[in-house]
Amino acid sequence: MKKITIIAIIIFMLGSTSIFAQTDTIKKYKPNSFKHSFGIGAGFASGYGFSYRYFPEQFGVQVNFAPFISSNVSVVSIGTLGLISLDRTKVSDFYIYFGGHLFNSDTEEASRTMIFYGIGPGIQLNLSEHVSWDFMVGYGGSETMAYKDKRSYSAIPDDFRIGYTVEMALHFRFN
Repeated sequence: MKKITIIAIIIFMLGSTSIFAQTDTIKKYKPNSFKHSFGIGAGFASGYGFSYRYFPEQFGVQVNFAPFISSNVSVVSIGTLGLISLDRTKVSDFYIYFGGHLFNSDTEEASRTMIFYGIGPGIQLNLSEHVSWDFMVGYGGSETMAYKDKRSYSAIPDDFRIGYTVEMALHFRFN
């Protein structure tokens, strides 16, 4: 009887230490130790160009910006996304995005200003410790705010569309 009691106590002690060891390993892991990201991004709701993302905990923001100016063409794209994290692991982050994108182009022939907006799910895949790829799909709309044909001086009425949005970004993550 003493042998069975001693064996039971040893098994209980070994079992409880392995449980505590697993708990400590999980607590030490921080899924998103990098709060800042810089890279390139493109999408209907997010805009396109250089991309900066600040995503510290559950809520984050992403800004895309691209100016292009030449002697006869100027194009500006600026977009902002709000991000809400739903689930984080070591290799991915699942979230909801929502936001808008202002697009303005001015050529010798015409001038156009449009606004795009969207909402949907997204996933961030951590390709390495510092590199991540984001893919987002959702539903959104666009509206032509102003259009002017400079040759005929005519304006086209507002053009409103609803449909699917696709967003992508490649980021370098840092603190």
